[in-house]
Parts: sequence; C-alpha cells; structure tokens
Amino acid sequence: MEILERPATFSPVGGRMPNPVVYRIATDSAYVKAVICNAQGEALSQTRASQRQGEVSIDVSGFLRAQMKLTIPAGALTVEPAHGSSVAFYCVLEDAQGNVLDDSANVRHAVAAALPYNVSDYSGYTI
Repeated sequence: MEILERPATFSPVGGRMPNPVVYRIATDSAYVKAVICNAQGEALSQTRASQRQGEVSIDVSGFLRAQMKLTIPAGALTVEPAHGSSVAFYCVLEDAQGNVLDDSANVRHAVAAALPYNVSDYSGYTI
C-alpha cells in the first residue's frame, strides 16, 4: 500500500462547487479504510473505498466539512481567523489484509471556502 496523491496542504471544502479532498492509494487489496484524525490524533470519522485497477480514491471533504462550525467575527476592526473555519487533519489508512499506513507526518488543512477544482493554494491568505 502506497499513497500516490495527497490533498493539497490547504484544501477548500465548502461552497456550491465540488471541492473534493482526495487521497489516491495504490494497493492490491480489495479495499482501504481511512480513519480521518484531527491534528491532536482524535478520530473524526472513518470511511472505506473499494479498489479499482490497483488504486483506491478516498474523498474526505464531506467528513471535514461536517467538522466546521463557521461563525464570521462581525464588526471586528482587525483581521482574525473565524472560529471553526479550518480543520487540521491527516488519515490513517488500513487495507483488507491489515496493513496500516499512518500519514500523521503529513498534516493537511481543510478550509471553509470554495475555489474551482485544482486551484487550492491558500498559503498566502492564512493567518
């Protein structure tokens, strides 16, 4: 089992446009289970996807969007982050044979925003 592609470091998960946050995994196993964890290591959710032609694609955007409780600071005189507008996360992957791949060294950030697909560099806008 090997991670072929990770989500961008900062990925949009909101809005009306489809904003998938996808892990692509190479495996010969029948399926891969992903446990989505926050940066502190607490499990937020889990999902499972079947293998097709040696690859598994797991979209975790819906699970991350559910973690956000966006409240925009109203009337603030300074720019500050909106509470609940982002989630730091990583995945722990396990295949059908029980092989585990912990990706905690590659923490990603889901951002409550929408951009056209593949335009997801928020690094210049983060506080």
